[in-house]
Amino acid sequence: MFDISQSMIVDVDINLAAALLMVGVWIMTLRRRSTGEKADSVFLYVIVAALIETVAGLAVEFFEGPVGHGPYALAVILETILEYSITTELFFLLLYVFLTMHDSMDYLKRRMKFYMIPFVILTVVTIVNMFTGIIWYYDENLVYNETILYFFYDVIRYTYLVIAIYQYANYKKQNGVRFFSMWTFMIPIMWGTSLEWITDCAGFTLGNAIAVAMLFVMSSQKVGFTDEKSGFYNIHYLNMLRENIKEGKYEPSLVINYKLPKGKDLSGFFNELRGILPDECDTIKIDDTNFVTVIYGSTRGLMNMLSDDIQMIAEALNMDIKYNYAIKKKEESPVEFFEDAVGVK
Repeated sequence: MFDISQSMIVDVDINLAAALLMVGVWIMTLRRRSTGEKADSVFLYVIVAALIETVAGLAVEFFEGPVGHGPYALAVILETILEYSITTELFFLLLYVFLTMHDSMDYLKRRMKFYMIPFVILTVVTIVNMFTGIIWYYDENLVYNETILYFFYDVIRYTYLVIAIYQYANYKKQNGVRFFSMWTFMIPIMWGTSLEWITDCAGFTLGNAIAVAMLFVMSSQKVGFTDEKSGFYNIHYLNMLRENIKEGKYEPSLVINYKLPKGKDLSGFFNELRGILPDECDTIKIDDTNFVTVIYGSTRGLMNMLSDDIQMIAEALNMDIKYNYAIKKKEESPVEFFEDAVGVK
């Protein structure tokens, strides 16, 4: 029988709420359709890591001391899973932010070795700690204790979060970000951490679960504006983009209109097109055969390169792909250029 204290009841309730929230987010993520972007797969890993964290946090409450504690080995295993799931979530969160900003594995691979080294070190240290207690340990009453090395362990893994925030802030300053806000994720984390510092309850677990749920809400908004077959944005996004351009959030400089053949499997073309377009652009499906790409930032010499690439793709796929383009003139306002080039008012 377990002896249940009031503080244990509070922690169990908080961890149970966090676990149920993450189970719901996990199920909804599996059921919804994907946008086809690489960030989708990585986001699922973030959710799984957060789900494991909440379940381990709930389970360990029934085995820690000092009253009514369970087997020592089981408590150590559960706490190890809890700690490592936090590390894993932070690592995948960084990858998710990178792919949300750039959607380019090549961009990520150039940095992967640098980011994998701390992750490997943390993994080894986590395993070693199970047998040595150099980071954290349980005393004879199964009360959890941390050593001075735990501070450095935390600094290393939370550096992933700092880098993610920096990457987000830097990219947003230069390009703007759609359907994503790092601060919407951070506010619940900071709330949960503050709650845990003040009350000593398991606030971080709940704050983290809410943060991941907010990421799901933001990514779901993007799914709602995404065409299932092509993976590009749908016609509903066009109106929102026009409003953002009117508000000065985005300044288009190049627009490409595509006329695609009817009755063809265009998935190959969409995949190839996605690979040649720059990061700072949006591609929208107007109807089954008409698509448009809106490109922002400097486009000097870009259209010549894209023309050659599109022609090569069309020849390789043996498709009759027609396209035309418009470049913004100095005297044109961004919204006038957009409306004229895309053909919307």
